[in-house]
Amino acid sequence: MDKKIRVSTAQPGKGGIKKQKEQKGKEMAKKESVFSAEPKTYHKFCDRIFDVKLEIKELNNDIREIKNEAVANGCDPRILNNLVRIRTMKMAEKDALESALEM
Repeated sequence: MDKKIRVSTAQPGKGGIKKQKEQKGKEMAKKESVFSAEPKTYHKFCDRIFDVKLEIKELNNDIREIKNEAVANGCDPRILNNLVRIRTMKMAEKDALESALEM
């Protein structure tokens, strides 16, 4: 039979387990108090993030309208998407793509 033995981590002369747990709790509370910003600060940053997300949504709608206009003028949407993707690539990525296409 295997018996499980509980070993106390209390150090002699430190006041026992209960006191050590209280001390550990105090240390944790000190570490958590690093983020003590005012609620107004959180609201300010939240509002800014929300505004940017709205702008992104509007820009995505603009992109969709431009693509629809291009398709209405006879452009192939796959080619258009590939051209945009290539234009946004870094130079090293473009060179790697061109060398792969030359093979």
